Amino acid sequence: QGVLDFMVSSEMSEAEAAVWQCLRGHEGAARAIQAKVVAELTRMGERNVQRAIHSLIHNRGKAIGSRMSEPFGYYVAVTSEERAEVAKLHRERAIAMLTTASKIMGIDRAEYVRRYQPELMGVS
Repeated sequence: QGVLDFMVSSEMSEAEAAVWQCLRGHEGAARAIQAKVVAELTRMGERNVQRAIHSLIHNRGKAIGSRMSEPFGYYVAVTSEERAEVAKLHRERAIAMLTTASKIMGIDRAEYVRRYQPELMGVS
């Protein structure tokens, strides 16, 4: 088995398997593939492709990145630099979401994070 297959198992859903088979051929940001193309190749709707990608990342540990500039689309992050860039993008999104939530609650972001730190850490 290759490094990209380390978590592939019979537990993968049909949708996950179809999307993963598509994405495996798109290693590296330069080879990103648009969601609409994945949808066409897998005969799934774009929203179902997005759900499958979410599941592949969260439930299967796949390092899937997305590009919002040319070439647009999803790709398998294979280098440590690409993985770091994908993680940075998600961290920046998380910080932006926490900032928004704190503004809605009318409290400082640091205070908001302090209040919800156990939840953020997965502790009830």
